[in-house]
Amino acid sequence: MILATDSDATWVTRELASSVGVEIDDEGTFVIDHFNFDARDSGSHTLFAASNIAPVKAVVGERKINPVLYRGYAMR
Repeated sequence: MILATDSDATWVTRELASSVGVEIDDEGTFVIDHFNFDARDSGSHTLFAASNIAPVKAVVGERKINPVLYRGYAMR
């Protein structure tokens, strides 16, 4: 299952995620990265390059994965 949401995750989305063991952080919070933030960031360091994406062969095949810009919730 792939679940995607934006920064306005509804309670339905949160409940669905919770039912499969994923907890989405509180509304209005963002992941902060003081080391890998993008130059276009406003100074809050919430827009960063995620470069530690797992190269799952079944998902990405043999290609090299470039960093992805991310701003959003943390999920665990």
